[in-house]
Amino acid sequence: STKPYFAADLGVFLRFEEVFEVVRAIAEIFRDSDVLRQDRGRARLKFLIHDPKIGVGPDRFREMIEEKIGYQLERFTPPPPPPDAEDDHLGITPQKQEGLYYVGVGVTVGRTNGDALIRLADIADEFSTQATIRNTNKQNFIITHVPESRLSALCDHLKVNGFDYRPSIFKRFLVSCTGIEFCNLAITETKELARRIAGQLEERFPGASRKVRIHFSGCPNNCGQNSIADIGLRGGLTKVNGQSVEAYDILLGGGIGSQRAFAEAVAKKIPSSVIGQAIGDLYEAYLAWAQNGETFQQFVRAHAPQQLEEIARRCVSSLSENPPAQ
Repeated sequence: STKPYFAADLGVFLRFEEVFEVVRAIAEIFRDSDVLRQDRGRARLKFLIHDPKIGVGPDRFREMIEEKIGYQLERFTPPPPPPDAEDDHLGITPQKQEGLYYVGVGVTVGRTNGDALIRLADIADEFSTQATIRNTNKQNFIITHVPESRLSALCDHLKVNGFDYRPSIFKRFLVSCTGIEFCNLAITETKELARRIAGQLEERFPGASRKVRIHFSGCPNNCGQNSIADIGLRGGLTKVNGQSVEAYDILLGGGIGSQRAFAEAVAKKIPSSVIGQAIGDLYEAYLAWAQNGETFQQFVRAHAPQQLEEIARRCVSSLSENPPAQ
């Protein structure tokens, strides 16, 4: 969305038998809210809750639900979220069930094919006691319910079939929307660019371990969730030496958890041909600054936007001497 909002906590706890009628009540409230029909661009539930002009706020929205269902919902205050509530679930992790593990499998930029999916399904059939694969919002897969005794063989099968369960720090947190190749709203190509940049970063920072979440969206609609990334890329166009070229706005400092924030644009219209260098320069500056395990978001908050823009724009100076190939 071009206007993202964080979800509102209504401060209630639902029992299983209450879920259907509460969800139905929410759907009916949305359906019957004429104020959302005045502007098609605002026909979203989030505007009914958050919008400064028409939003009712979480407390009133909870009351509207209770008026629909005819009783008061149980109040509940959830525990505070961790500073960083996001994980990639890749690699080998113990499950709550004793003796069982799940194995997260990386799919770079979420791009795969039917043959690979069949191979992965066959592997899950063989090694998961429940023959289960789950998807993640990072465009990866998780094979669950793997007995400890079968982990080594499973990992061998993954390697032989071209699946990476321990990708680099740059690939494991890399997200990309479909881009111009298959989306008629997109302005820029995303997936192959993201893949190339991940490779460039691996070469520039071999063995890097400091977490950085890089998200690509090929237009302002934010399908790649660039607004909650450490480094968010928002597609657009710019001109270099009179030629129109694909470009990206660089947004920094997004995240969820107790330090939740939307990424802010610090440099706009950086040509795609040098966006990888810009990302690398920002990551290099972060590594030089972070001496005690600080996060990339903390790095962003410790610097003025002008300082970050200066780092991000270093790559642009060479373009006048080396115009992009067409």
